[in-house]
Amino acid sequence: MFNLWDYQEEGVSSVTDFFDHGGKSVILQSPTGTGKTLIASTFIERMKEQSKPVYFVTSSGALLWQFSKHLESMGMHHGIIKSGCPTLRYRVQVISVQSLMNRISMIDEPYAIIIEESHHAAANQFMNIIQKWPNVRILGLTATPQRTDGKPLNMFEHLILARPVRWFMDNYYLSDFDYYIPAECNTDGVHRQYGDFKASELNEKLKNDKTRIGNIVEYYEKYARNLPAIAFGTSIADSEDIAGRFKDAGYDMIPIHSKIEGNVQKILDRARDGKINYISSCDLIGEGISVNGLTVELDGRPTDSLVVKLQHSGRVLRACYAPGFDLSTVSGRRDAIIAGGKGKAQILDFSSNYLRHGLPDDERTWSLTGAIKEKTASKYKRCPSCQRPVLTFAATCPYCSYEFPKQAAPPEETPEREGELIPIGELKSADKNEVTIKIAREAHDLKSAIRIGKENGINSQGAWYIWCRVLKKSAHVGKK
Repeated sequence: MFNLWDYQEEGVSSVTDFFDHGGKSVILQSPTGTGKTLIASTFIERMKEQSKPVYFVTSSGALLWQFSKHLESMGMHHGIIKSGCPTLRYRVQVISVQSLMNRISMIDEPYAIIIEESHHAAANQFMNIIQKWPNVRILGLTATPQRTDGKPLNMFEHLILARPVRWFMDNYYLSDFDYYIPAECNTDGVHRQYGDFKASELNEKLKNDKTRIGNIVEYYEKYARNLPAIAFGTSIADSEDIAGRFKDAGYDMIPIHSKIEGNVQKILDRARDGKINYISSCDLIGEGISVNGLTVELDGRPTDSLVVKLQHSGRVLRACYAPGFDLSTVSGRRDAIIAGGKGKAQILDFSSNYLRHGLPDDERTWSLTGAIKEKTASKYKRCPSCQRPVLTFAATCPYCSYEFPKQAAPPEETPEREGELIPIGELKSADKNEVTIKIAREAHDLKSAIRIGKENGINSQGAWYIWCRVLKKSAHVGKK
């Protein structure tokens, strides 16, 4: 039996209390790296002591074996139900979701089911479980209780929320982070599908974008040289490309994906043992997979999904404690993290995901009723000097003291009549900021800046002001 942190014990107690008072289905949310696996195994052990069978269900083969090994480390005997494995009777079973659906009539009804990464829970599978086993309790675990398509998770009755990510960092249960934006990425024109960018269009858009990962190795060496890293690409080919760039520079980066030669599980085990320090992926290591030593996220995948972004960044926020420290105190955990060699995680955003989703420690509101997708201007801007995200209203960068150019009031102008464009001076600040970002990303000269401005509701004078005064670009057509 492992010792639980206070917040983990609170989580187990909250779930147990919910079921003891007649509840049937609940999601327990807690950030990546805060020990949901330990919460699950502790709940299983306590139910087993009461002779109550519990099944742990996962959608990933890698997660299945990862949790099985965790139960082994606790000395807990259990069965494994998946393709190629016989169905044996155990009070504790680790099951792939597909095998559960195929064999649900062949196995006994448990007291409870635990669903790993429950934001993927499918309504039809959920209802099938309830119909077959009407008395079962269902516990969902996730760091991000939100479907990628934004639809509700209202098949669950209740949501138990952990403390904010910043609290875990301030109390040294998670590593803090440094965030850098070495390159911006333009995804304009790429459509959305199932809550994220359409993969084929995204790859087509980015295939000639040399700034996205063109200098990924150089920036890694600038900000995080020799630290264990994970890189995320947009596709298998993209993750292979990134790995190739690192190999050419002398770093043995291993791409991990569904088509790789060799046993993925063995490669992951080598990474966990510290024998592989550099890996790249597109989706396979996005959720749930634990590799404690990873310190650097190289984010080369633009995503419109908050879930994907937070799951990716979560891979490097796990705390690594050196032995010999009193982890029951804040100061002890702080000193253990520092001595553990990780210090802060390093996140290098090559995809402009900070504009879409903010930073990993931003406070967020989670709900079972579904996400409300609103297009709002980012609250961050990029410091051109130190490449850090800074709040948009900041006049001075808090990291390097860079002074942002002051935006003078635009020349007075009479508003144009109905049906015509209005001057930039009458725009709301958030809209003005959004148009400025759009012109900065897409315009190549004053002519294209004016065209983009008109497409976004400002007249030629407003576009000229953004191009020449705010961005300080040349007014000569064809010159930057």
